[in-house]
Amino acid sequence: MRFLLLHPTLTFPERDLLAIRASMSPLLGVNALAAFLRQEGHEAVVLDPFLFYLGRTAPSQSFPDTAANLAKKTDPHVVCISVLSHLRDACLRTARAVREALPEAWIVLGGVHATDGPELTELQFG
Repeated sequence: MRFLLLHPTLTFPERDLLAIRASMSPLLGVNALAAFLRQEGHEAVVLDPFLFYLGRTAPSQSFPDTAANLAKKTDPHVVCISVLSHLRDACLRTARAVREALPEAWIVLGGVHATDGPELTELQFG
């Protein structure tokens, strides 16, 4: 199977580049999941927000648009989105963009927000 793993972040004009970089941390969970999937023989692509913004004063596309374009290009069966509570709106925009680009793909939410409050997450993303 093909997987696309996403860890959305705040995008312009919501935050300036310095604040975006300061809010990022290594994607240990996302990258560990990608490594496991590859070890099991699946294809896994990770869109890393730090690399997405690296060296840019302002990105030409928003993170949700970039994720949707990457989804079209890689045609994953499953799109995994890591949801942190303070980023839930950015995650929701990303999920909607990916859904529009790939209506047949499964979208799976994980991370702290989805794990800690699954009922609330279902209401917000449902």
